[in-house]
Amino acid sequence: DLTEVLNVNVFGVHNVTRAFIPLLRKGQLKKIGNISSSLGSMTLSAMGKFQPTPAYKVSKTAVNMLTVQWAESLESDDFTVLALCPGWVKTDMGTEAGHLTPEESATGGLDVLSKSTAADTGKFFVVNLPDKEVGGQIIYDGSVRPF
Repeated sequence: DLTEVLNVNVFGVHNVTRAFIPLLRKGQLKKIGNISSSLGSMTLSAMGKFQPTPAYKVSKTAVNMLTVQWAESLESDDFTVLALCPGWVKTDMGTEAGHLTPEESATGGLDVLSKSTAADTGKFFVVNLPDKEVGGQIIYDGSVRPF
């Protein structure tokens, strides 16, 4: 159901971000990483045809725009706000066919977030796992993904 998925994936992200902004303002490290998905990329939409989850895709596209909006509104306060694709993770949704364990995905996401700078605000990254090969290639390389 689209409404339910939007409530969790978009309004949930927005509400948590809004709640933490006052606390983050008081700290030294002002970074926000929103979990998105390459399935939410309009540029890469053809690669997601195998995944029959339109509500999820729509919600992650909205998370990408929400990330950009937060990045723009917080830029003057020295925040770095970015979207992160966690990769294909072995979860209920990703199934056992996924490439990454939840732990690997979290490690790769934290790596991107920890290395991010103000120049990265408003961008969309894939997790960084430089030693993880998939089909003989490194696809989780911490690179910027297109919206």
